[in-house]
Amino acid sequence: MGTMSEISALLDEIKSCGNTLISIYDELYSLIDRKEPDNEEKPKTTRRKKTKAEESKTDTAAVEEVPQETPKPVTLDEVRAALAEKSRAGYTSDVKALIAKYGADKLSDVDPANYAALLKDAEVIGNA
Repeated sequence: MGTMSEISALLDEIKSCGNTLISIYDELYSLIDRKEPDNEEKPKTTRRKKTKAEESKTDTAAVEEVPQETPKPVTLDEVRAALAEKSRAGYTSDVKALIAKYGADKLSDVDPANYAALLKDAEVIGNA
């Protein structure tokens, strides 16, 4: 029965490698989602039920925390593009007033922590 136990050990190793690949896939896919959000539907992966051996490994292994998704920070380029569009639409004075509201003379002087709020305020320009 030495051969059967070797085969069983190899099959367990293959199963473990498959689970590792699925974990790597999930992590890489979540990184892509955080960098390039879009409205496309995510492919669904099918999960099989764990064997008793896998469950016992999970019980003894340290539980890895799943990182919480944080909203993507707004970049200077995104704010600049939105404000340029408003300015081209004839709202240059409103854009300048909005920048001044955030304590700056020019967009590059605005604190990056305020970019999201600035972008939100810019959406109102021309829609009121």
